[in-house]
Amino acid sequence: RSTYLNSSYFDEIYHPRTALEHIRGVYPYEVSHPPLGKLILSLGIRMFGMTPFGWRFMGAVFGIAMLPLLYVFAKHIFGRTRYAAIATVLFAADNMHFSLTRISTIDSYSIFFIIAMYFFMYEYMQKNFNREKLWKTLIPLGLCGMFFALGAATKWLCLYSAVGLCVLFFYTVFQRVQEYRYAKQKEQQEITEPFTKKLVLTLLFCVVVFLIIPALVYCASYQPYASAAGGDYGLKEIWENQKYMLNYHSNLDPDTVHAYSSAAYTWPLCIRPVFFFWAQNAAPGMEGVLWCMGNPILWWGGIAAVLYLLGRRKKDSQKDRAMPLVIIAMLTGFAPWLFITREVFIYHYFAVVPFLILLIVYAEVLN
Repeated sequence: RSTYLNSSYFDEIYHPRTALEHIRGVYPYEVSHPPLGKLILSLGIRMFGMTPFGWRFMGAVFGIAMLPLLYVFAKHIFGRTRYAAIATVLFAADNMHFSLTRISTIDSYSIFFIIAMYFFMYEYMQKNFNREKLWKTLIPLGLCGMFFALGAATKWLCLYSAVGLCVLFFYTVFQRVQEYRYAKQKEQQEITEPFTKKLVLTLLFCVVVFLIIPALVYCASYQPYASAAGGDYGLKEIWENQKYMLNYHSNLDPDTVHAYSSAAYTWPLCIRPVFFFWAQNAAPGMEGVLWCMGNPILWWGGIAAVLYLLGRRKKDSQKDRAMPLVIIAMLTGFAPWLFITREVFIYHYFAVVPFLILLIVYAEVLN
């Protein structure tokens, strides 16, 4: 009898198969997402075999790793162990985090990379090349670029976040320029003399870590395709695959409504779940269901937190310093889906959840 313990369910019919095809050097059947996520997934299969445990292992590892990552992120934002612990426990208590990271899809990896890239962008924003050595500011910026490269080669979802990273970076550059102008008026030569050199080097560094290296990583992730094709797979074929992916995802028939699809504006309300597995007669008189939906207490609480923060009159620039980053991270993870006409599903909201939790903690801190 098929159960979730011995069989694939939902999109597990695609991604583990692709991972196994990469291992065996076979050209993959599923080519609707970049390859890196399936390559990461294949590590679990290499270790534990082509079994449900094997193909779900790496997703669970990344799902677990999200928790200490969010803890460190929250600790750096709020400066207190208590608030970092609250954020971590809330994330661990979210049903979507629990279910989506224990199914063999590529969402675990992409969301981990999104959290990491925003964490390191936040670290960069706290540094200032006008007042400290340039190389110290480039370390978090380089790490942000590295996780962006990995995320882009995993799922295009991470490209939405790149828009937010771009906004935050140039806002930070704008602040440095304003400081330079002030220093010029005050004749602070220790800031004004090296400013142009530091700014140019920072911009060139960004070209390398946010454009050149991600492009190289993205192309390198197609190595299994090239191996399966006997080496006859180059930039032209990679480009053709990008056109196929764009066409595939943009032309899913919006008029053929999937039973589990839901409009993006309903996601925060936590209305329509996606059922991963449904076992009739799992036991005499009983059925078994695995589903993907958020924790209503958290998601509805997140709506309340957003409304509270928007209506708050008293501002605190020191405590509020990370709030623009959190809001931008939420918007870039959610707003694009409002304009997509193809069928979409509530699990696309997963990229918003960690930042929604940070806003809930913000509401507690500023209450």
